[in-house]
This record gives sequence, C-alpha cells and structure tokens, in this order.
Amino acid sequence: MCYGFVATLARVMRFLGNRVLEREQGHAAMTTKRILIVEGDMTLASSIAFTLKRHGYGVNTVKNAREALDTLALPGKSGRDVDLVIVDAQLPDKTGGELIDEIVRLRPLPPAIVMTACATKELFEALKEKGVRECLVKPFDMNELVRLVAAQFSCCCNANKTANT
Repeated sequence: MCYGFVATLARVMRFLGNRVLEREQGHAAMTTKRILIVEGDMTLASSIAFTLKRHGYGVNTVKNAREALDTLALPGKSGRDVDLVIVDAQLPDKTGGELIDEIVRLRPLPPAIVMTACATKELFEALKEKGVRECLVKPFDMNELVRLVAAQFSCCCNANKTANT
C-alpha cells in the first residue's frame, strides 16, 4: 500500500515538474519580444526600459527619430525584429506622427504606442489613422504601460492564431 502511494506521488511530482518547465519555457518565449523606445527625455526612457526589462522584454532606447529610423533600417536582429515601438509624440527632430509615417515608408508598422503630454482628441484620431494602436497620456503609471504592452502582444498573438487556423 505504501509503495503505491509513493509511486503515485512520484508520478504527480514528475507531472508537476513538467508543467513548471513548460510554463518557464513559455515565459522564456515572451522574453524574446523586442521593444524600441523613442523618447527625447533619457531619464524617462531609462525608467521605461528598466520597467519593461524587469517584465522580460528586450528593450532598445533611442533619443530621436533619426536614431529610430537608423535602428529600424538595420538588417537582422537589431532593427527588423522590433515587435513594438513606443514613441513620444514630440521628439527633438520630428513629431511622433511624422516618425510613424517614416517607419511605414521603411517597413510594415509594428504595433505602436504613442506617449504624449498634450492629449487632444484630434491627435488621438490622427495617430489611430496612421496605425497607432494606443496613446498614453503623460504622466502615466508604469503599471499601465506594462499592461498596454502586454495587451499589444496578446492582441498580435491572438490575431496570428486566428489567421493560422
């Protein structure tokens, strides 16, 4: 009787161990999501990068539109594999909307979140027409940003699953 219990317990432990391993591997897959942050205020950019890195995302920060376009134009992992762009609406050298237009000329627009301190209905509508999925009003809570980022990837994953079935 005791041996049967031990054998069953061993099977349960192996099963649970495999489930934990699968879960960790799934989490590791999430960490491959690459985010480009385009923000002129490097203190804010660093804070956003730190937060997103803590949540397992790969992050690259640039301070203006020119650097963003240079990064996105690079072949291979550094530029073409950007999965999400977070852009300030007012950059030192262009507006966020102008940068979005330039990105679309280079390649298909990855999901994009625009941050702005000057939120207007007209700005939101114009950005949505360009393909921007979310606008975030400054100052914002970092938890809200993390939630929006996760929602963008969830949305993309669900769209891909639907397209493949």
